[in-house]
Amino acid sequence: MRAAAPRQYRSMADSATITDESILHRRIDMIAAESDGEMVVLDAERGDFLQLNSSAARIWSLLEQPQTLAALCATLAEHFATDAAECRDEVIAFIAVLRDRGMIEIR
Repeated sequence: MRAAAPRQYRSMADSATITDESILHRRIDMIAAESDGEMVVLDAERGDFLQLNSSAARIWSLLEQPQTLAALCATLAEHFATDAAECRDEVIAFIAVLRDRGMIEIR
C-alpha cells in the first residue's frame, strides 16, 4: 500500500502552501494578553492586533512551542472532542490569517 501524499492547503491571500508537516511557531515578539478566556495578540512593530476567541486563544497558546500542523490538529481535535477533518479545516483557516498578518513563522 502506498503512502498518501501529504495534504496541502493554500491561503486565499497567496500561493504559500501549508502541509501537515509544516512546523508552526508564533513569533516571539508578539504580545498577548488573556482575559475571560479570550485573548488579544499585538504586533507592536506593525501596530496590528488580533482579538481571539477561546478556541483561537488555545491555538495561540499551543504555538508557543514549534510543532507540525498535524500535531497541532491532533491535540485540538482531542481537546475539543471534534472531527479531525473539520478541526483541520478550521485550524488551517486560522493559521492562514496568522501567517498573512505575519504573526507566526512556518517552516
